[in-house]
Amino acid sequence: MDVDTTCPDRLCYVANDGTASIATPSVAVTITFEDVDPVRSFPTWPHKRSYDGWWWSASTSRHIGYESWLERDHLMLFDHDPDVIGIASQPFWIIFDGDAHGERDAWHAPDYFLRLRDGSAVVVDVRARARLDPVSERTFERTRRLCRQLGWQYRVCSDIEAVHVRNVRWLSGYRHPRFGSDEEKSTKLLDVFEAPLPLADGLTACGSNLHWRAVLYHLLWRRVLTYEQHLPLSDASLITTAIDAPGAGR
Repeated sequence: MDVDTTCPDRLCYVANDGTASIATPSVAVTITFEDVDPVRSFPTWPHKRSYDGWWWSASTSRHIGYESWLERDHLMLFDHDPDVIGIASQPFWIIFDGDAHGERDAWHAPDYFLRLRDGSAVVVDVRARARLDPVSERTFERTRRLCRQLGWQYRVCSDIEAVHVRNVRWLSGYRHPRFGSDEEKSTKLLDVFEAPLPLADGLTACGSNLHWRAVLYHLLWRRVLTYEQHLPLSDASLITTAIDAPGAGR
């Protein structure tokens, strides 16, 4: 994507007609960046150390790109969050104020744009702690300042607690709506786990076949049911209904 690097603190993105467009901050807040196409592709070369790919999002019913396993895991967590209703990868280039020539951090494409249920927006960069350096930290700070001007949140997402991400990775296998299509089973599971109960005991009360288990995992993915996230998910995990489950209608 060709952009004009003389535009100070502006956002360059792919418009609906496929052309490169430039937005000032005052215009940018009106654009649904959660629906735009990525401004750049993920190049591949021999012996590349990171792995890129596409994640099918249950929140948006479309594929969203990632260019590392850390990005994939954070993308999975965004999809698992019932407050997130829109996700876009590489949504725009930020052209920072100043001369771009010779400056590695003069322009920057954040990793993700999130739209939350309340209408607010979050811009996300993903970077492992071991890869943070003065240049990236300066770029992230400039991005944070621009987001503050736009009224958006900004997050730098780094390493993830291993047990939690393994649990969610397992539940993600049941994220497709087809696993929640049996309303009778879903209602029964919500009734059984109204008070905390070990996972295996609740399934036994329902019938304990594989279909019940799949529906249960789907409800855990949607966070309509909750579990002890800091512990490995198992048949001994205590399951109960979520106090506030905005994702229940998804």
